[in-house]
Amino acid sequence: MNVPTITMDPEQAKAKLKAYRDELHHKADAEYQAAAEGYAALAEGLKLIDIGEAIHCGGYFESGLPCLAVARADRPAVYCQRRFSTFDFDASRRTNGRPGPTLLVSVPNQTGNTRHVSGWTRVPMIPADIKQELRAQGRSVIRRQYHILWEVEKWYDRNPTEPPRDPFLLKHIGGTLYAVLAEWDLTDLEISVIRRLGPQ
Repeated sequence: MNVPTITMDPEQAKAKLKAYRDELHHKADAEYQAAAEGYAALAEGLKLIDIGEAIHCGGYFESGLPCLAVARADRPAVYCQRRFSTFDFDASRRTNGRPGPTLLVSVPNQTGNTRHVSGWTRVPMIPADIKQELRAQGRSVIRRQYHILWEVEKWYDRNPTEPPRDPFLLKHIGGTLYAVLAEWDLTDLEISVIRRLGPQ
């Protein structure tokens, strides 16, 4: 997947991180906290991604829905709808009411088109080897702590079947900023398993 990312030399990121952490000792500030978390990820050598910008740069289907989608990693499917000012990715399996904050991801609608469109798509699985990499890095493998960004194969009116192929595993930093923890391509076998089992 070719999306814009934010990178920095880890040593430079460590210096910026130290400055932000020093300032946070004097006064708690949400912007400084988010910047510190971003620099901490960059200091680890991770890439950052602004999913709002990535989704916009990823393009759109003729229907007006984006070619990229995002959802919490433990969900089987996500519902996307274009609203007046946002694209809402709702992984709660409901299309009415408001889901919890980690099940709804909203990004700015930069298309200029405000006509309501919506659809469902499958959320990719996290393969076993990616979970093993996370464990080796000392990270949690609890899927609900992460999000996944991927290229959508097709949007469905209901019951999506076609799984995506090349996702990113993300850790939320703040707002639309996420750290990229892993990238992979699903194998033909993994795609077949997802397709056969359907949304659970």
